[in-house]
Amino acid sequence: MNEAVELLAPIRQYDLEGVEPTFHPIGDLSNVMGEDVVDDSVRALDIRTALRNAGASRERYYFRVPSILGTEGGDR
Repeated sequence: MNEAVELLAPIRQYDLEGVEPTFHPIGDLSNVMGEDVVDDSVRALDIRTALRNAGASRERYYFRVPSILGTEGGDR
């Protein structure tokens, strides 16, 4: 434990008076992802074009991919 405390010696030299402690290095940063909204000004692929080169599709509207959660139940 003493060795761990000694490793912190360089950090202890900083004046941290008035600095609030944080539990995460980027503070209270929250979700920085954009909203999932359709922007009509950007051209999007229609379903038929999007699925044209798919290895397999299901119910005409979904890409069919192998299960990543195990072999039980097949692909979904």
